[in-house]
Amino acid sequence: MKSINFITTLSAKQQTEIRRWFIATATMIIVGIFTMVCYFAPQLHALYLIKKEIAGFKEKTKTYISTVQQKNTLKKEHISLQQKKDKIQIYLLTPHNPHHYLTTLVQLCHNAITIQHIRNDKKDIELTLTCPTAEQATTLIQEITNTGLFSNTKLTSLQQHDKNGYTCIIKSSIKK
Repeated sequence: MKSINFITTLSAKQQTEIRRWFIATATMIIVGIFTMVCYFAPQLHALYLIKKEIAGFKEKTKTYISTVQQKNTLKKEHISLQQKKDKIQIYLLTPHNPHHYLTTLVQLCHNAITIQHIRNDKKDIELTLTCPTAEQATTLIQEITNTGLFSNTKLTSLQQHDKNGYTCIIKSSIKK
C-alpha cells in the first residue's frame, strides 16, 4: 500500500517567508492600532472634557429656566401695565376728555373765586360760581376764552349773593 500523507511539511524557505509575512502583518496591525489610538485619543479626551464641562454648566444653570420664565412673565406684566398707563395718559390728555376741561376751569379759578356747580354736556358747559367782585367774573370769562378750549363764553347771570360777593353763571361751548 501506498503511504498517504495528507500533511506535507513546508520547506525552510517557505517557513521563513510565512514568518516574514506574519511579522509584517502583525507589525502593520500594531502600527495601525497605535495610529488609530493616537488619532482618536485626543478626540476622546476632548469629548470627556466637554462632557465634564457640560455637567458643570448644567449644575450651575439648574434655576436658569425658572428665572427666564419669571423674567418673561414680569416683562409681560410690565408691558401690560405700561399699555394701561399709556391708555390712561391718552385719556387724560385728549381734548375731548371732560376731565381736561374741568381741571382747566378749576385752575383758572383763583382763591377768591369758588365754584359752586358745574354742569357739563357734550357741547356746552355751565359754571355757577361765587366772586367777590364783578370785575373778577369778567376777567375769568376772558381767561376762559383765552384757553382755546371754549368758545362763545358768556356771563348769563350776575346776582349779588351777599354784601361780600356775587353769584354768577357762565355758559360756554366746548371746542372740539
